[in-house]
Amino acid sequence: MCNHREGIMTTNTPVVVPVYALPPSHLAMSIMALTFFWPVGLAAVINAAKVDRAVFTGDLAAAERMSAAARKLSFWAFGVFGALVVLYLGFIAIMIVTTVSNLKPLQ
Repeated sequence: MCNHREGIMTTNTPVVVPVYALPPSHLAMSIMALTFFWPVGLAAVINAAKVDRAVFTGDLAAAERMSAAARKLSFWAFGVFGALVVLYLGFIAIMIVTTVSNLKPLQ
């Protein structure tokens, strides 16, 4: 359908504009990972902080990479913390079993 007004021809066809979803920075999760296991959490926070800078400069590919890296490193920090907790509890259980097995009855 065309509208003819004052010599200007316009069409009513919609223009398709691609919409990009901005990558999340995962900063909150990275800060939480920093408190669980700081060596890996620090790397996650650094990558999360770089996401917004890459978005503002228009480098969406780098922002996606850094967002994925921040998320992955955060999950690694949580996993390492969980493994350390399991090892600690296992160590405590071994110490308790060893102590109880070495008890001698009172005479």
